[in-house]
Amino acid sequence: MANNDYLEKMWIGSNLTGIREVAELSTFNLFQFEDLPPIKKELTNDFIWLKPVIKSGKLRHQEFKISEEMRATDLGKGNDYSESIIKLEKQLREFGIELPQEIITFFSTPDINGRIRSTTDNFYELGDFIDVIRADQHYYMLHFYSDSQYCFLWYICFREDGSHFIIATPKLYGHKDDNFDYNEMLSDYSPSIGYFCANSFKEFIYHYNLEQRIWLKTNWYEEEFAEDEQEYVNHYLKLSNKTTKSPNSIFNSLITRAKQLKYWFNS
Repeated sequence: MANNDYLEKMWIGSNLTGIREVAELSTFNLFQFEDLPPIKKELTNDFIWLKPVIKSGKLRHQEFKISEEMRATDLGKGNDYSESIIKLEKQLREFGIELPQEIITFFSTPDINGRIRSTTDNFYELGDFIDVIRADQHYYMLHFYSDSQYCFLWYICFREDGSHFIIATPKLYGHKDDNFDYNEMLSDYSPSIGYFCANSFKEFIYHYNLEQRIWLKTNWYEEEFAEDEQEYVNHYLKLSNKTTKSPNSIFNSLITRAKQLKYWFNS
């Protein structure tokens, strides 16, 4: 397996109020990769471990005005991406690389890929082709996820030996666009080809899904943390020497801060 130490390792995530906070808020922030909570369960290829989005729909405050259409999105609607996956799988084989079964399963099963709710309106977006990047070796980039504003895009990055990891970058790879050179605008935005943010596709899905569920419970919905969510929260609180908190206590501190900033409510 190749050494990827030249890639900067960072987790790309959102501010988790009262849990993992940043000094300056933005859509996405960089967090230390080494600080991610350890994964204590087996991540099987059937994704039985992937818990669905919150379905209570009970909002914490009436001021959070969410349309019926958006609330339907909150409940998660998956899609069958088999056609695109088959095309990309065929291209990878031309490079002598097999697309892992868990990735095929995830994108061809609406019930599985629909379990994730993005709090930043991210969406699945499979590339038109496998892009080949030359660094210390050839890397084969499969674009699979995008932020709605293209602040960051996520790729399954295959090594020459067929193993893979996940990269996050604002750079666009694997798409046909004759009218717009997006990468030229962003040539100095991120180091090298991007940030190394997960050791595998399943590890990325595990961490990403948990953080979305935690954010929703501390910001929008009245629902207690599940056991795995509470463990995730406790891990970050321990790093910052904070005490264990519930969704309600975190939400109350968020409201206090919002009132001070006159952000959501009238003072």
